[in-house]
Amino acid sequence: MEVRYEILLIIAGCGLVTLVPRVFPLLFLRKQSFPKWYQEWLSFLPVTIMAGLVAEQLIPRHGDWRAATPNIVASVACLLCAVLSRSLFATVLCGVAAIGLLTYFA
Repeated sequence: MEVRYEILLIIAGCGLVTLVPRVFPLLFLRKQSFPKWYQEWLSFLPVTIMAGLVAEQLIPRHGDWRAATPNIVASVACLLCAVLSRSLFATVLCGVAAIGLLTYFA
C-alpha cells in the first residue's frame, strides 16, 4: 500500500493539533497552585459538559419528539440504573443495552 507524502503530513498535523492543547496545559500548570474558589469552580466542568452532551441528545430537532423518544427512554433507564447501582460500568451497560433494544425494536 502506498502512502502519499501529503496524507502523511495531514495525519501528523492532525495529531499535533490534537496533542498540543492537551499536553501544554499539563506541562505549564502542573506545579501551579490555584485558589480554592477556582478549584471549586473547575470541579463543576465535567458535570456541565456531560449535561450539555446529554441535553443535546434529548432535545428533539425541529420539534420531532417521536425521534427523540428512544433517547429519552434510554436516559431514564440509565438514570434509574445509576441511582440504584451507583456503578459507572452498570450504568453504561444499561444505557447501551437500552438504546440498542429500543433501536432494534422501534
